[in-house]
Order: sequence, then structure tokens, then C-alpha cells
Amino acid sequence: MQTMAATKLPEVSTRLAVVYFSQTNSTHQLANAIITGINSISGTMTLQHRIRGTEIHNGRFQNRELIQRLQTCHGIVFGTPTYMGCVSAQFKAFADATSELWATQSLAGKMAAGFTCGASINGDQGTT
Repeated sequence: MQTMAATKLPEVSTRLAVVYFSQTNSTHQLANAIITGINSISGTMTLQHRIRGTEIHNGRFQNRELIQRLQTCHGIVFGTPTYMGCVSAQFKAFADATSELWATQSLAGKMAAGFTCGASINGDQGTT
């Protein structure tokens, strides 16, 4: 009889998510730099999710698996380009889809951060 040795999984003390939208890959490059930094910290696991237009149906972001996985993270880093002085519509659809989590306080107490980029010198990135 052959037995299989148990594989020890690495200890993960912190789970962080990086959720972002990127149309031109500028925001994607920033997200990758952030993920590289997070992954350099021992004991940290990163959930990376790039919002896709195909996840938006009738104006509503639909990815229940992602929404559920975010609840298991200790913190979430959000990223979006700045369009017309605000977040992109794709990111806004994702944010709106998390309103149920906000209502039940399922994300309360988690670390949160955000990043943005824009092509215009007067693009109102500060308000995003």
C-alpha cells in the first residue's frame, strides 16, 4: 500500500486583494508593482483581480465568487484610471456590486487603499 505524504502549505498570516480596472494597461502596470511589493512580504498571499467588461451585465458587475473571496481578505487595494474626474464606469459597477457587503458591514475593519492614474495634468486624480 502506497501512502502519500502530506504537503504542508505555506503559512499565510495576511491575505490582501488588489482589485482594479485598466483599459490601456497603465493601471495594470501600477497594480503589478503593488502586487510585487505585497508578495515580497513573507506570509502574505495576494488575490489579484482585473475587472473585465465581460463581468458587467446590464450595467451591473457580476462575479459572486470574487465578492465572496474579498470577505476572506484582511485588506483590499482598489485601482482605477481617472476618467472625467472620477473612477471608470467599470470600477464603479464593481464598487456598486459591493454595496450589499457595506450594508452588512462584511468589509468593516479591513485595511483599504487605492491608486489611480490619468493622462491629463488637470485630470482631477485627487478626487478619484
